[in-house]
Amino acid sequence: MNTGKLNRIDILSIRLAVRCLQSTSLTQAAAEEHIAVGAASRRLQTLEAAVGSKLFERGTKGLTPTLSGKVFFKHAIDLLRSVDSAAIELRDLTTGTRRHIRLCASSAAIDQFLPQLLSKYRLMRPEIRIELDEQVSSAVSKAVVDGRADLGVFVYAGGVAGLSTTRLCSDELVLALPRSHPMAGSRDAVGFTELLDEDWISLTEGASMLGLQQQAALSVNKSFNIRMQVRSLDVVCNLVSAGLGLALVPKGVIVPIQRSLQLAWRPIEDSWSKRTLVIGIREDSVDPELVAFAQFLATADRSQTANGARQK
Repeated sequence: MNTGKLNRIDILSIRLAVRCLQSTSLTQAAAEEHIAVGAASRRLQTLEAAVGSKLFERGTKGLTPTLSGKVFFKHAIDLLRSVDSAAIELRDLTTGTRRHIRLCASSAAIDQFLPQLLSKYRLMRPEIRIELDEQVSSAVSKAVVDGRADLGVFVYAGGVAGLSTTRLCSDELVLALPRSHPMAGSRDAVGFTELLDEDWISLTEGASMLGLQQQAALSVNKSFNIRMQVRSLDVVCNLVSAGLGLALVPKGVIVPIQRSLQLAWRPIEDSWSKRTLVIGIREDSVDPELVAFAQFLATADRSQTANGARQK
């Protein structure tokens, strides 16, 4: 790769190449970037010359990234995100926004109380923009440690090197099942390993509750039959309502929607069903705005959120 030539490539050419990756079509990518196909082709050729390798294989099915292309696009997409983020921050300066905070949070927090808290904070500090990214708990802590997020809210699973955590609230996992299920008539606690013959709906890999379920199944040398994996707890509950399997979800998620979705829930007797949500911030962070925001989250009244007043 000729680093000198690559340094002179403009953002438009990089954005065009990413459009080609997404659409697999130079013609469509050129149209989306509002440039002529011929000009787009020349830009792509210049970019490939600077990289020193072809970025795409051209075929009847369109453009397919080469091995070099896959490496290039991994970094190009991150670069464009940074450029777009900078543009947003600079634009916001003209409208009174003086600070951005990148918050990464797990589904357990977002689906229960975080939106209400962010709404309160916006009223208190309108000059601060909160950028929210939803991830599974393991990815949240990593994003903060790696510097891709300023602050995280996630399920505590032990200390993380480089991260300082503050307790936010308790979180209880319960069994979600269709109201028509034979087990739905009782509110007695049930052991998770008694249910391993059932089909299960789960969040994707890396979710805290999935890891707990897998460990519990392993402890009794039984398999854990995951029928479907999705990214959202709302989708999990809808799939359970449709009779496609059982699931473990936070109590604060299922209680407000159990009537509308014809769901029932039962406590889980396993001790690991009682979890703690924490706020994570890098140990070396001395930013007063981040510290103030973390303190707000830790001390804010959550009595009117899904995990508070709605629980009956």
